[in-house]
Amino acid sequence: ADVVQYRDMLVIIRSIIQRMIARGLSLSQIESASPCLAYETEYGSDSGAWTTHDFIRAVYESLTAHGAHGAHPGGA
Repeated sequence: ADVVQYRDMLVIIRSIIQRMIARGLSLSQIESASPCLAYETEYGSDSGAWTTHDFIRAVYESLTAHGAHGAHPGGA
C-alpha cells in the first residue's frame, strides 16, 4: 500500500508540473508555486542528498528534455 501511495504521489506531482509547463511557467515559477506542497510533510526534505527542490528540478528537466513534449503521459 505504501508503494502504491508513493507512486500515486509521483504521478500527481508530475501531472501538476506538466500542466504548469504547458501554461508556459518557468522552473523558478513552478518552484514558487510549490507543486509538492500537499506531500511535503510526508515526503519532502529541505536538506540532504535529495531535496524537494531537487525533485521538482528533475521532474521539470525530464518533461522539458528534447522530445519530451510529445512523450506518453505515463513516461518520465
